[in-house]
Amino acid sequence: MDYSKEKAMELLEKYNVSEKRIKHCIGVARVARFLAERLVEKGIDIDPEKMFFAGLVHDIGYSKASYRWEEDAHIEYGDEILKKEGYEEISEIVLRHGVKKYFDGLAPRTWEEKIVNYSDKIYKSKIISLDEWEKRLLSYFPINEVFVRKVYHKLREIENEIFDKIGITFEEMVSELKDGQ
Repeated sequence: MDYSKEKAMELLEKYNVSEKRIKHCIGVARVARFLAERLVEKGIDIDPEKMFFAGLVHDIGYSKASYRWEEDAHIEYGDEILKKEGYEEISEIVLRHGVKKYFDGLAPRTWEEKIVNYSDKIYKSKIISLDEWEKRLLSYFPINEVFVRKVYHKLREIENEIFDKIGITFEEMVSELKDGQ
């Protein structure tokens, strides 16, 4: 499969993903590749370029969907698009990146799914902590506080698993990525 940045950008353009969304996807992809590279150093069999590609296309479904709390429509559309384009393996990663998926039987299981899911949550226009992510989500969806707090707890477990395995802290990751990684 072609996991190049050029192919991902071609797909994002083909499906009319907005410039703002693409900027988010680029940030997510950078974090995902960084984490994958560190996992490779610890002996985990994972392809950093595939993770970069998955991060780039994880929101490709926004071309058709508008976001509503009740449904993660962009995820289902993204899954359909990527399958249609021959990226079934990436579609499974994309299918598991939404917050509602944690309780729909589609919580991230593999390193690949966890990396893209986590990277998506901590990258907005810059890297933010999970505490900041939780605070933002609660301000957007205060009626869903119990759900948000449950997801936050699951994300914290994923974060701890990743950073325990790679042997650095969140702050060290942020510093390394700022230094041009």
